[in-house]
Amino acid sequence: MKRAVICIIKNEAGDCLMGQRCDNSKWTFIAGHIDDGESPKAAARRELFEEAGLKCESMKLGHVEMTDKALVYVFECKVSGEPTHINDPDKEFDRPPEYKDPFLLIGTLHFEPPDNIALKYLCK
Repeated sequence: MKRAVICIIKNEAGDCLMGQRCDNSKWTFIAGHIDDGESPKAAARRELFEEAGLKCESMKLGHVEMTDKALVYVFECKVSGEPTHINDPDKEFDRPPEYKDPFLLIGTLHFEPPDNIALKYLCK
């Protein structure tokens, strides 16, 4: 079974850190697959560094959901540093992630409602 993490990083205005994908120009949360032998927390820290160049100061598991494709862990993360995209081996983003209101991006999201687990979590 595949496993994945989603990292929710909010700024003081309540906007979430999101990146615009190179392959389809859709917006997505900082997220990724959990490698074999890797814990969900370690995967979240790795994805934060790779996709956003950020160091995780603290994290809290907010939600776990089983989909037909993966077991997904959602973490709320406090980070330090400025977002960058230069550490990503997958080159998913061609510019640094930005803080956005994800609800204003509906229609341009990589996963749209009702399949967007991060949005479901934020609506709780």
